[in-house]
Amino acid sequence: MKKDKNEIRAYYETNYISVAELQKMFDVKKRTLYHWIKTENWEQAKHIKNKDVLNDIAREEFGSKLSKSKHDIRESIEAGLISDGIPEAIAKATAKRSSDNLLLKAMSVEFIDSKAMEALLIAKNAFEQFASDNLNNPKTSPQIVSLGKAIVDMYSQVKTTIHGKSPEVNVNIANITPQAQDFKSYSDKELLDIIAKSEISDE
Repeated sequence: MKKDKNEIRAYYETNYISVAELQKMFDVKKRTLYHWIKTENWEQAKHIKNKDVLNDIAREEFGSKLSKSKHDIRESIEAGLISDGIPEAIAKATAKRSSDNLLLKAMSVEFIDSKAMEALLIAKNAFEQFASDNLNNPKTSPQIVSLGKAIVDMYSQVKTTIHGKSPEVNVNIANITPQAQDFKSYSDKELLDIIAKSEISDE
């Protein structure tokens, strides 16, 4: 479906995108796009080129300061688009999407990896504490098993996030180190026995 020319321009000027990609995205002939770009002085990523400051902010500041930075950038992009003759409704929608994308790019891979590992460690510690406190309570046995399997899944997901796909994933739960796929195949009783042995060995 063909889009409004203003929407195409707004997208082109808030993204690093080639004319070929733009043509496929909006179903417009390349010749037409090149004509608009030349005669109307469209500039690729014009409204986001000087917004790299967000990258530094995102590494250190979150909450209100980051929200304010994102808000300021959105307003700046919106104002720039409107000054170029883009209708306000299109400018607002494009500016919001663009500022969201900038924020995601600013959140470095290292930051995301560290947060994933932090969440995993919190979950692991909580699981070990819960298992230790409730190991002899038959009512909580299903919960312990379910949580144990969930932690294994988290290990697999975090490892894939940080290191990419791998055929083997080692886990370490309550000082147990089976393969993730073996752990998942255990029966509830086997899982509880392993956890119980782990708790005894720690004493």
